[in-house]
Amino acid sequence: RLDPSSYTKRGGSIRLLDVQTALRFNGPIVVVDATHAALVRTVESALRGAGSGKGHFPQVSAGVALRYTTDAPEQTHVVEAGKVKAIRCMGARVRDLVITPAGGAPIVLVKDGAMPTPNARIAIATLEYLAGGGDGWFPGVTGLAVSKIPDVTEQTALRGFLAAEEQAGRWQRGAGYVDEDPARARVVPVDGTGVVVPPGCP
Repeated sequence: RLDPSSYTKRGGSIRLLDVQTALRFNGPIVVVDATHAALVRTVESALRGAGSGKGHFPQVSAGVALRYTTDAPEQTHVVEAGKVKAIRCMGARVRDLVITPAGGAPIVLVKDGAMPTPNARIAIATLEYLAGGGDGWFPGVTGLAVSKIPDVTEQTALRGFLAAEEQAGRWQRGAGYVDEDPARARVVPVDGTGVVVPPGCP
């Protein structure tokens, strides 16, 4: 049905047209092989302006646990022709970052603001646009190993997810669909205690 106040669709089946409209760019999904330091640098970039309404915030999968503070310097860039050419301030907002792959053990990228293994490598799936530096992702990183996934795009990924949820009996046409773990997203005050200000940051 249509919401009379906004003329947007509310409830009912998700049509192919809905998927195409929501994800009209339909960008390819790629796998990026990066160091822990490069990925943390990207998350710092995504936290620019967090809490200020500027629109920056990382969109991540269920296997990512992120704790950050806005009471610390944010990452700043040197931008030329719309592209990040260099990082002026690395940022120090990420306090903890742990990624747990499906069926795997937790990978600790950041603990208490420090990277235990900055040169270790990790593979993640993301949009080709972001892997190429779009929206400030992978700032200052060159020579990323990027592999395309044949026939996988934003639209096919969403359709595959919905089909898998439906087959598992979890989707139920979206009725009452909620996050399986509401505690994943919560607001807990995190001050800047113990933050080490990187060189070049105010």
